[in-house]
Amino acid sequence: MYNEWYEFLVKHLAKQLHGIIYLHTTPEMCLKRTKKRARHGEEGIAINYFDQLHTLHENWINNEETKKEIQILRLNTDEEFEENRQNQERIMDSTKIFIDNLMKTML
Repeated sequence: MYNEWYEFLVKHLAKQLHGIIYLHTTPEMCLKRTKKRARHGEEGIAINYFDQLHTLHENWINNEETKKEIQILRLNTDEEFEENRQNQERIMDSTKIFIDNLMKTML
């Protein structure tokens, strides 16, 4: 399924894509949050699935061609932010600055 989404995005949206907000999270934290959510259908996801996704995302985001064509905001989202107002503000402030700068380059 991941590959299908990737192919769709590359085929239909890549030329229109100006920026990416990359929520960098370790596979371990992804697994922890998945277990905490306890959503139906997610209970059997193993750490190696998150490892594979993490590797694919890192390879794509860190690819020189990607970095040359698309502006990327990389946010560390391993830190708890659901209850941490300071982290929420950090993420929101960084996102706002990134979007403001992105909009300026598009004018």
